[in-house]
Amino acid sequence: MELQYWEQLLVDDQDSQNVHHGDSRFNDLIIIATPLLLDLITETLTSRDDTDCPFVSVEDVDGKPWRWQLDLAMNILQCPEEHQKWSSCYLGAWPLLILGYGARSIEEITLVKDILTKMQQRIGYGEVQRIREELDEITTYKVPDGRMYQELLSLPPPD
Repeated sequence: MELQYWEQLLVDDQDSQNVHHGDSRFNDLIIIATPLLLDLITETLTSRDDTDCPFVSVEDVDGKPWRWQLDLAMNILQCPEEHQKWSSCYLGAWPLLILGYGARSIEEITLVKDILTKMQQRIGYGEVQRIREELDEITTYKVPDGRMYQELLSLPPPD
């Protein structure tokens, strides 16, 4: 119930045409990552009982369920000022890990990993490197025509 309250605040904030000030979008990403994490945990636990077709629901088009949280988070991360803010913040690592796990395309995972790379360069936080390496192991995505393919999405190591 409390999570629904916070999610509704995000939806209301996005529906209103108010300009975001200060750290509100920063806080939005933390709020967005929490229910996304709960969804991913639920999928993982559910998939253990469903060995015929793990991680795929009937509504899926691309192999992963559509999530409004991920769409909103990717829109926020594509804003240059937010990209800059997140790559300079210690607290940004765990939401980015969750967003990386939820990514549905090469573009989304690349955006997350790009921010993690910049974060590693700016703050030198060792946990960020571990998160990047963990996301490098995510390899299955669907191409537009629906075929599955495997691709290792490794960015060059930070300088």
